[in-house]
Amino acid sequence: MGDEMTTENKLMLMRCQLLLQKAQVKNNILTAKSKLRHKKEKIKKNSYLHQ
Repeated sequence: MGDEMTTENKLMLMRCQLLLQKAQVKNNILTAKSKLRHKKEKIKKNSYLHQ
């Protein structure tokens, strides 16, 4: 027996990698939305102070 992966194991590895990538993308989107929300709040606060 060698270290070769079975087709089933390769598919499981690919599936896990895709799930990880999906989670990373979701995290990046949530981070970007949060940064945008904070930026908008800061702009809103600054424009209110300068009125």
